Amino acid sequence: MEPSADARPNAVEPTDHGAFAWSFVVSCVADACRADVAGSSFDVGSRLAAARRSAESAFEAYQKFLGTDPKHVDAIVDAMARAIDPECARLGQMAVDETGYGNADHKRMKDLMNARGTADWLRDITTLGMLWRDDAAKIAAIGEPMGVVAALIPVTNPTSTIIFKVLSAVKA
Repeated sequence: MEPSADARPNAVEPTDHGAFAWSFVVSCVADACRADVAGSSFDVGSRLAAARRSAESAFEAYQKFLGTDPKHVDAIVDAMARAIDPECARLGQMAVDETGYGNADHKRMKDLMNARGTADWLRDITTLGMLWRDDAAKIAAIGEPMGVVAALIPVTNPTSTIIFKVLSAVKA
């Protein structure tokens, strides 16, 4: 699938699909959210610096993503959701190990349903270009990328929340 003619020259290539987006997400999460647990100190300055670096990386990725054809965006979201399938058991276990909450198998199922269900639901939603138009009122809604999105992740559902938020943000 080729990017549209009006796409920026640095738009994400079709072959990049989920690997590009997930490698970016993983690196940002790893940079900004490395936890110093078990009695070590919490250094606010280094956390802020890590968050700033992550935001800068996110903005660079956003710049590359601008102009990507909507059908290509759908393919990326689908590829990202499929990339979660083989990782759900590991992610569920990691969430339980790190937080001490829940059941790993339940988290695995939730991650799997979340990835598939979110991608399926987002597939037919228009998020770019003309969203709707009211000729009588002479108004229209135009969808366009908004930039970097940051979110707090709850300790009770860390992986499923990230899956949902990332798939939604990439589509939007």
